[in-house]
Amino acid sequence: MKRWCKKRQYASLSSLFAQLFIELPTGSAPLYLVIDDYHLINNPVIHDAMRFFLRHQPENMTLVVLSRNLPQLGIANLRVRDQLLEIGSQQLAFTHQEAKQFFDCRLTSPIEADDSSRLCDDVAGWATALQLIALSARQNNSSANTPPNTPPAASPGLTPAICRIIWWMKYWITLTPARATFC
Repeated sequence: MKRWCKKRQYASLSSLFAQLFIELPTGSAPLYLVIDDYHLINNPVIHDAMRFFLRHQPENMTLVVLSRNLPQLGIANLRVRDQLLEIGSQQLAFTHQEAKQFFDCRLTSPIEADDSSRLCDDVAGWATALQLIALSARQNNSSANTPPNTPPAASPGLTPAICRIIWWMKYWITLTPARATFC
């Protein structure tokens, strides 16, 4: 593929994909292509090429698209043909039981199930926020219960859950010593 790109032996991205599909070994081991942050792509030419990719990809290839919104890839057609697995934020959110197990594995002292459930609800089950809560509790040798100041219920344009996540992140940042370098 590198040599095709260097020599510019393709008229379009779709023709590059077509050439790639011809040269890929057939019947080989499963191939996975993961495209992260697809929501950042706003070029219609790329969307068209990706639709071509989906229509013509080899049987042994799986395309995984990670996006914050519905990608412009003809998703409805894939749904109808049962060729789509959608995993949304609700499926990724921790349940009360999962949050309890998560805290039990990360905290030195156990947390009550009611407290764990409340914290899970506060951040809509968002794993990163639960991790921040556990980290702040460990760093401060305190419980994972809500800090003294309660988060705002909501802000214009944001859901209450997002407001609470932002509040927890700000709280955690105030407890974390500044790092001289970032990796």
